[in-house]
Amino acid sequence: MLFKLKNNISHFNLDEAIAMAQKVGADQTYFTHISHKLGLHKKISSELPDSIQLATDGLTIEI
Repeated sequence: MLFKLKNNISHFNLDEAIAMAQKVGADQTYFTHISHKLGLHKKISSELPDSIQLATDGLTIEI
C-alpha cells in the first residue's frame, strides 16, 4: 500500500485507483484531480507502477 486516504463514496483512494488501472489494462494511465494530502509528487511518482503516472498541469497526450 502506497498511501491510504479515508475511503470516499465518490472517489478512489490511491490503492483503489491503481487496482482499477491495472484491471482496465491500459498501456499508460494518468491520474488527475489528486489531493494535496497524497504527498509529494516526486515521492508518490517513484512508487507507482511504470505504466501509471500522476498527471501534471499542462500535460499533453498524443493519441
